[in-house]
Amino acid sequence: DYADIVSGISSHTLRTFLFRRVVAAILLDDLIDDDEQEIIDQTADAFGYDAGLRDSFVQWMKDGITWEKRGASLMSKM
Repeated sequence: DYADIVSGISSHTLRTFLFRRVVAAILLDDLIDDDEQEIIDQTADAFGYDAGLRDSFVQWMKDGITWEKRGASLMSKM
């Protein structure tokens, strides 16, 4: 069970790494559906991240993906 796995992770480094990877994987298609939001929420809750921090991080990831895609587009025109 996913909740049992993530709740058993105590390393701060591993938690931040895993949370970033979870959010990145979910954002591969640029969308977050209800099931995916539940995974993000479940992971953040297991790691003790409050909703504001969780939402700010997800927005930062979205902004970064947009920035990367814009850069790739610009580079393709060079």
